[in-house]
Amino acid sequence: MRFSFVFLLLAGCSATTALPTSTEVSTPTAACSTPERRQFDFWLGDWDVLMRSHPGDDLSKPWVTSHGTNRIRKKFDGCVIEETFTSLDGPDGPWSGTSVSQWIPSESQWKQTWVDNQGGYLLHYGGIENGQMILYSPPRTKDGVTTQKRMVFFDIEKDAMNWRWEGTRDGGKTWTPEITLRYTRRRAG
Repeated sequence: MRFSFVFLLLAGCSATTALPTSTEVSTPTAACSTPERRQFDFWLGDWDVLMRSHPGDDLSKPWVTSHGTNRIRKKFDGCVIEETFTSLDGPDGPWSGTSVSQWIPSESQWKQTWVDNQGGYLLHYGGIENGQMILYSPPRTKDGVTTQKRMVFFDIEKDAMNWRWEGTRDGGKTWTPEITLRYTRRRAG
């Protein structure tokens, strides 16, 4: 199964946080103007993405490099973050996908749904932990082994950030990097 490249942000982490322009977000409704809903605002915009992964998601194979772009916008009166991702070269050929993310006040966490042109459908949940945004997939058990995935967003700056897709087979005691990404904000013009 192809792992998702879902890209969320960590907000309020530095004075260099980029705020959305007036063309990226409409005036939020009262329900969607809370500080928690602003946690991902620096993710808004257009990004170039440099990816490192293993072909076929096989960790025994050497790392390969591929490229992508990601466009992030606020939608529905500022209540939803929408992602549109495209890669022409990988990691295993052309692919694209989209996600929607929203802060769920009754659960005090973010939830995200990802779908892509490879038939992928993934759910994630989480929030800020120790200064990083971490979103988890639900644990899965197959042949008596429980695995779980998570995405970690770190080293967030105004025009760059890092993202890591990790897996665990020991209940979260250790996490193994499976995919890494470097985001660079696209320049106008």
